Amino acid sequence: MNLKKSLFPFVLLSLLHLIGHLLGQETLHMGTKPLLMPALGFYFWKECPITPLNKFVYLALLFSWLGDSLLIFSDYKELFFMMGLIGFLIAHIVYIIMNLNFVNDGNSRLVFKWPSLAFILLGILIFSQLLENLGSMSIPVAIYTSVICMMGITAYGRADRTQPTDYRLIMAGALLFIISDSILAFNQFKQPIAFAGIWVMTSYLAGQYLLIQGYLCFIKELSKE
Repeated sequence: MNLKKSLFPFVLLSLLHLIGHLLGQETLHMGTKPLLMPALGFYFWKECPITPLNKFVYLALLFSWLGDSLLIFSDYKELFFMMGLIGFLIAHIVYIIMNLNFVNDGNSRLVFKWPSLAFILLGILIFSQLLENLGSMSIPVAIYTSVICMMGITAYGRADRTQPTDYRLIMAGALLFIISDSILAFNQFKQPIAFAGIWVMTSYLAGQYLLIQGYLCFIKELSKE
């Protein structure tokens, strides 16, 4: 597979960021973190035809960037963790809106299929495991958990309503994003996880790329019609 030149900045910055995590080089991994989503946005901008749908992708990346940037300071003040959480919450809501609307049948609706029940059960399991340690964060985490599960449900609901390629990319991206958030939550509220930063960011970056690639494929196919 040929690497698009426009994707190279995102790949390079992602590698530098993960290396910084692995080597404990705080300047490297903190310095690259605010650049990751802009680099992914640059790839989307270069490769995607101009359509009214593009603004939703940029909006999701903008709030993801805010989440990334604010969480840099979460060790210094809890307020930054809360604000970062809100940034990602809004990004997930935008992804939900896209999952409901980026379909080929022209009918924006929530499609619930029985396998989607797995996302609800997963959300309940994750929240129940964290609950005793959440304290004042119980309600924010409950809301966030509900939203990320809804993101997974809406991603799965695109099955048979769009092209298989973009469906699979978006479904895989949603799963990786949920995995990333789950690792972060367990590390933050349950118990420390070895190399948590590496696992969180690897799954997060892969998930974001797959989501954006999926929406890119959808828009390209739509533009051919």
